[in-house]
Amino acid sequence: MDTDKKIKGLVWAVFFLAVMNLTMLATIFYHVYQSNREEVSVEKQIGIEADAAKFTGRYFRDQLQLNASQMIQFRQVNRTFRQQAQMILSELVSKRRQILEEMSAPHTDTIKLNQFSKEIGDLHYALKQATVRYYLAIKQECDSSQQQKLHELFQEIFINDLPLNYPGNHGQSGGGQWSNRFSR
Repeated sequence: MDTDKKIKGLVWAVFFLAVMNLTMLATIFYHVYQSNREEVSVEKQIGIEADAAKFTGRYFRDQLQLNASQMIQFRQVNRTFRQQAQMILSELVSKRRQILEEMSAPHTDTIKLNQFSKEIGDLHYALKQATVRYYLAIKQECDSSQQQKLHELFQEIFINDLPLNYPGNHGQSGGGQWSNRFSR
């Protein structure tokens, strides 16, 4: 009888140790996975910020060789565009948060999720329309060689889907305010 109790105790001890080891391994794998994910995310953010920093007023002035008169017009167009874009981006962030909250709710409402998705699509449309108006307003102020260079600059933006440095502050990230590029 005594031996049976000892064997049962040892079996439970081995079982407990096996569970502890599995838990420890799972924790290690989780932390390794998380750290790799964070490194990729940071690298992505740095790359996006570097790309966006190119599209400041100074960058456009230098690349397009804008004269003083053109630069005055550019500043006005740029200011209007940035204000519009910032409002749209703020709404996008808000809608994404609403989607996340609804998906996390105990009883997810797919009708709400569909509505939020449609609203996000509408906001993306509005942002693209603002970008088109921005491009056309700049183009109107440029001569033919500047227009060609403008086309090349925007081609890089559109093909690579780069943020056009929307939040302002001359290439600063704005505290992560353009997370719009991570969760389209």
